[in-house]
Amino acid sequence: MADQGPKWIVKDGDGRIYGPFVTQKILRQIEKGYFSGGEMIAKYPGGSWIPITKAPEFYDKLLDVLASEVKPRRKPASGQETGDGSTIPGIDEDRPRGRVVRESEPPVLGEYPGDGSASVSRVEGSAEEEAGPVIELSDLQSLKREEHRKSSKLPMLMIAASVLLVALAFIFQPESKSQQLRLMGPRKGQPQLSAPEIKERFRRGVIAFQGDTLQGYLRAQSEFVQILEGAPKNTEAAAALCMAYREIWPFSAQDSEDMRTFSHVVQDAKRVDPAGFHGATCEILYLMSISRTREARGLTDMWIQMQSSSAILYDVTAELLKGDRKWLETAGYAEKARVLWPKWLKPYVIEARARTQIRQYQQAMQLYRAVLAANQQHHVARIELGLIEIDQFNQADKAYDMIKVALDSGERLPRETEFAASVAMAQILERRSSKNQALAFARRAFALDPNDPTVRNILLRLGGSEALGEGTRGSREIMSRGDELFRLGDYVSAQAEFRASFEADKTNGVAAMKAGKCFWLLNQSEEAIGWLKKAIFADPNLIPAYVLLADYYGQRF
Repeated sequence: MADQGPKWIVKDGDGRIYGPFVTQKILRQIEKGYFSGGEMIAKYPGGSWIPITKAPEFYDKLLDVLASEVKPRRKPASGQETGDGSTIPGIDEDRPRGRVVRESEPPVLGEYPGDGSASVSRVEGSAEEEAGPVIELSDLQSLKREEHRKSSKLPMLMIAASVLLVALAFIFQPESKSQQLRLMGPRKGQPQLSAPEIKERFRRGVIAFQGDTLQGYLRAQSEFVQILEGAPKNTEAAAALCMAYREIWPFSAQDSEDMRTFSHVVQDAKRVDPAGFHGATCEILYLMSISRTREARGLTDMWIQMQSSSAILYDVTAELLKGDRKWLETAGYAEKARVLWPKWLKPYVIEARARTQIRQYQQAMQLYRAVLAANQQHHVARIELGLIEIDQFNQADKAYDMIKVALDSGERLPRETEFAASVAMAQILERRSSKNQALAFARRAFALDPNDPTVRNILLRLGGSEALGEGTRGSREIMSRGDELFRLGDYVSAQAEFRASFEADKTNGVAAMKAGKCFWLLNQSEEAIGWLKKAIFADPNLIPAYVLLADYYGQRF
């Protein structure tokens, strides 16, 4: 029999284990309602238990099924295409059958995360000679009904309430935040493109992408979107669009509308080629963008073994290592990405930052100069090169000219780069006794990060204590700081930033949802659930908040 991919076992809320099943069979069981999102899942054999909602293979299907509670869809007939792109031949209509054997031996998967009783469960394949009662998956629905009658109705009422809130999401549409960038999604039903036109648009998109500027990524997004509108099954263009989305994401609204745009491209790519590299690339980049770095890391580690010549996988790994502050490893992976795709300038910048952290300043400066030689409009490289000039070589005049050109360009900069540039300009101007100009840059830096002690000291020197009350951060800047702290595992500080972001903009449901995640990781379940409810109220279209709320209810009760 041909290999059907990894196998899984599923554990319900009462500790019963079913399987092993292949991925496609579990997807079909989710679609039919046998698995609802409250179960645990593990790879067979030897995998660790995780909530099924945390497994990227099943997350989208659970999301689709949850949404279908509100928006019914036609059930596909035998042999027709399903929502996840697979087909259901008539022979597969029968439910997959598994065995659960009760015994007193140690479980195959290691320590059983149950109640510590002597009897544990072990999954068996199809050995008919095994003793003990056998539970067939075909009896799963009746078992669940029996268990539900025995248990309290309160958790189900709470989960039902979250489903009701999903229904409200399709009724109440929040106003868009026009001041933020929006991800551009492909439109359906557009005229078909010819092969030469697709090739030319792809070439233009790649050239714009390689320059590693926000404007370049926006142009690349436009080209790739138009390809997908005229050729919806072009998975290479879908992967390229996801790459552009990932770079635009820090400057976007990052709300339910942007999440939906991004996730639709991911789902379409995986539907066309469910086991292919382009679909996996989209999934990895989406997980990175929404801060699900653990799942992104797992998929990247798996695919980098099979696609060792993919620059994007080395770039993703470098960014994950950068988040862990592993600078030497970051430099190594960024260098590999740079070698594999020498015309893409982003890996040069990532490597240069890592080289700076490990005090390899000459190498970092050479990398920044290479970027500027290729693209004079790369103002991030210009600023960061100027920062090395002043910090390490005391070249204040040279640094001032470089940073000023970048700040005067009008280019939208990453928050941390703009902050560092503003601090440097305030310090240079203060030494030049240009108090008013220095104060303006200090206030600009304070608005980006009011907790930085260097900025606070500059403000106190230049404007007195009253100057500290004049700087305000926008909701997006605060949330960006929270994301940094979350990646570092500082959930206490991160939740404070996310809450502050929500207070600054009461429509920012993503900030409230992220605060809820932090509280859950801090074992404060009441606070976590409360903040998820705030997220849903603030942004009724934020479907991940509903899924997370149902997941937390399921785990708590």
